[in-house]
Amino acid sequence: MRKRRCCREKEEKEGVERGGGGGKRGSGERMKRREKRRGRSRKRRERREWRRRRRREWRMKRRKRREKRRGRSRKRRESREWRRRRRRREWRMKRRKRREKRRGRSRKRREWREEEEEEEEGVEREEEGVEEEEEEE
Repeated sequence: MRKRRCCREKEEKEGVERGGGGGKRGSGERMKRREKRRGRSRKRRERREWRRRRRREWRMKRRKRREKRRGRSRKRRESREWRRRRRRREWRMKRRKRREKRRGRSRKRREWREEEEEEEEGVEREEEGVEEEEEEE
C-alpha cells in the first residue's frame, strides 16, 4: 500500500526536477532517496546546512576582526596555515612510511594493493549503477 503511494509521488515529482535546473549528475539524488526512506525532511537538513555555513562565516568574520584589532595581517596567517598544513601532510606520510616499514610492507606492494582495490571499487560502482537502473524501472 505504502509502496504504491510512494511511486506515485515519485512520478509527480520527477517532472518538477526535470524542469528545474538539474545540476551535475546525481546532485544529491542518492541523499534524497536515503532521506525519503528514513523519513527525514529536506527542509530540516537544509536548515542545518545553512546554520553550519553561517556559523563558519561568523567564526571567520570574528577572527578577522580580532586580528585587525591586534594588527595581524591575513597574508601572514594564511602563509602560516599553509606551512602548518604542508608540514602535517608530510608528517602523516612519514608516519605511514615508518609504520609500513615496521610491519614489513614495501611501498611497491602497497601501491599494487591500492590499484587492485581501486579496480574492485570501479567494478562495484558499475554494478551499483546497473542495480539502480533496475530499481528505477
